[in-house]
Amino acid sequence: MNRFLLTSLLAFTLGTAARAQGAALAPVAPVPIASREQLEASLRQALALLPEADTHPTAPQVLVDQVAANQPRAGDFLIALASDNSSPLQQRAVSAVVAAWQSMSAEQITTYLQSAIELKATLRPHYPTGFNVYGRFSYGTRFGWSSLPEGFKLKVHVTHLLDGQIYGKPYDYQGPQATTGWLQTGDLTEGEHIASLRLNFEFEHNEAAAKGEVESRPFKFSIVDAALPDDLKGLTTPEAVRALKSSFSVSDVEAGLSTPVGEGLHVPTWRLDQALPFALCFDVEIHEAQSGHIIKGDPIVIPAGETRSGYFAPYSPQQFTLGRAGSVEVQIVLQPSYERAMAEPTIQSFYASKLEFGNLHFQIDGAPVPPLR
Repeated sequence: MNRFLLTSLLAFTLGTAARAQGAALAPVAPVPIASREQLEASLRQALALLPEADTHPTAPQVLVDQVAANQPRAGDFLIALASDNSSPLQQRAVSAVVAAWQSMSAEQITTYLQSAIELKATLRPHYPTGFNVYGRFSYGTRFGWSSLPEGFKLKVHVTHLLDGQIYGKPYDYQGPQATTGWLQTGDLTEGEHIASLRLNFEFEHNEAAAKGEVESRPFKFSIVDAALPDDLKGLTTPEAVRALKSSFSVSDVEAGLSTPVGEGLHVPTWRLDQALPFALCFDVEIHEAQSGHIIKGDPIVIPAGETRSGYFAPYSPQQFTLGRAGSVEVQIVLQPSYERAMAEPTIQSFYASKLEFGNLHFQIDGAPVPPLR
C-alpha cells in the first residue's frame, strides 16, 4: 500500500474514534480517547491497515503519536496483543510497540520483555544411557531482532537448571538472542529429568534503570536403557542410496574462485539440490593425499525436507594455510554421525553410510606446496 495513503487511512481511522467523543472535525494532532472500548477498537482497526505482505511492518508516525497521546492504556493494550499468540494482529502489535518505544514506561517495557523473551532447552524425549549428546540451552525474542528497537541494550544473565539444581556456568550477554550453554547427557542416570532456564535482564529507558526475570517452562526428558531401540533411524537402504546420489553433488575447486573460508584459500563445494525425506548428518574428514594427514572439517547437518549448499572448510583455515601455498590434493570423507543426528530433536532418520570423494583439491594462493612431513 502507498505510504501516504496508509498514513491518511490511519489518521482517518484514529480521528474517527476521537470525533465520536466530541473532538474537533478531522483533527490533525493526536487526541486522548476517553472510552476504553473506542480506543481499543481504533487501535485494532489501525493495526489491521498495516500491510499484510510485510512480516514486520513499520508503524506510521500517526499511529505512534496516537499511542503516546493515550498512554498508558494504549501501550498496555498493544503489549497484550503482542503477547497473544492466537491474535492475527500479533506481529503488527509488536511493530507498533517497537515504534512507540519512547512513549512506553519502563514498567510497560518490562512486561513486554517478559512475554517476548523465549527460553528453550532443545532436547529429545529420550537418550540412551552413557551416550553423550549435547542438548542446547538458548534464548531469543518471539520475532527475532525486529522484536526490539534498533540500538536497545538488553543485558541478560542466564542460569541453567537440571532437576532443580544449578547446572554448569551462568551466561552473561548483551543482545536479543544467543546460545547460552549445553547439557551433556553422558553422565546422567536412568530415569526422568527436567531442564529449565532462568533469565534475569536489565536495561535503561528514558534515563531510568529497570530489571526483570523470565523463567522457562520445564523441559522433560528421560535417560533410558541403551539396549532399548530408540526413535532415530539410520538409513542404508538402496532407496536412500539412490535418492542421495541423485541429489547430493561435490565440485572441485575452481581456479580463482573466492570462498569465505579464509583469504587465499579456495576449496571444493557441495550441494544438495533436491530435498530428501531423511536428514544428512556428517562429520567431515579432509585427507591430504601426499602426507596422509587427516584434518577435521566443518560438519554437515541438513534436516529432512531442506536443500542447502556449502563448502569443505577446515576447522582452522589459518592453521591449514600457514607456510603453505599451491595445490593440495585431498580426499573428502563424510562419516555419518549418530551423535549429530541425536542432538537435533526434529531429526527422526538420517543417512547412515560413509561417503568418499577423491581427486579433489585445496588451492592456496602462492607457490607450489611441498607435502607435510
